[in-house]
Amino acid sequence: MGTATAVWVDRRLQATGRRPWRKVHLDFHNTPAVGAIGTDFDAAEFVATLRRGHVDAIVVFAKDMHGYFYYPAARTEAVHPGLSRDLMGKQIAACRAAGIRVYTILFQVDFERTKDVFRNCASKDDDGKPLYQYVPNASELGAAFAEIGEDLTKLAISR
Repeated sequence: MGTATAVWVDRRLQATGRRPWRKVHLDFHNTPAVGAIGTDFDAAEFVATLRRGHVDAIVVFAKDMHGYFYYPAARTEAVHPGLSRDLMGKQIAACRAAGIRVYTILFQVDFERTKDVFRNCASKDDDGKPLYQYVPNASELGAAFAEIGEDLTKLAISR
């Protein structure tokens, strides 16, 4: 039996020589039957868990596949019925305070107020541009993830 060899998506990451580097997608998909969501959220525990996993960056989504939002939204948008607080805002604030890079993706939501919220929630790149993606349809989702991946590659190499 031979020895397993690591497979790299981007060979430039091999040169970094640093600890494992990770990005996670924080995504919710809860039916209305789930009930209360995030009532016991603890920011310190959340960040500690991300730190134990060596998470450097997190991608945050606004809306789940059922059409529900996880932050206080405009009246025209459907907030999950089990949400009684700004769970997403608390998660983003905890990550930003801990130096975890926050990317936001807004998918199939075309409200200017919501776009502003997500632009303002995102971390900024080295040029001051928000790490925010507005994706109006599924055919553009791959390009959004590719752009995030390219930015994360630069982040890993620069560290």
